[in-house]
Amino acid sequence: MEKELIDKIVYHHIHKIDKNYRMFAGLASILDDYIDATLYITIHKNSKWKKDYIVTAKQIAGDWRDFNDELKQAEKYHVTIIHNEAATGFVLNAEEFNNQSIISEIVDAIKNTPDISVIRNESGSIVVKGNLKPI
Repeated sequence: MEKELIDKIVYHHIHKIDKNYRMFAGLASILDDYIDATLYITIHKNSKWKKDYIVTAKQIAGDWRDFNDELKQAEKYHVTIIHNEAATGFVLNAEEFNNQSIISEIVDAIKNTPDISVIRNESGSIVVKGNLKPI
């Protein structure tokens, strides 16, 4: 699949589906490629996410396939899971926008988040492959 289309799918998925995982569950995923009915996905997770690797890979691959029309024909998945304790996202209540210490804490966390290439190299990864049930 062409990179431009993948980027469009990723943008849509992150803002509609993945944002909830990122803000509340300690998990963030991205579609790296879609080749020969196989989804190639990278997942970053922290200790907030409690499900095992196999369940996680199948659930997230299913989300990508089920919520994106361009991926409905996906039959398989190849998921790379990277565990680290970097924040995957955050959410603020309206009142918290006026609390400078909370805002400073979030800004510091963002500034101190390691580059993805550093996380990938230092954290190691697990690869999970599997088949998706037909829709």
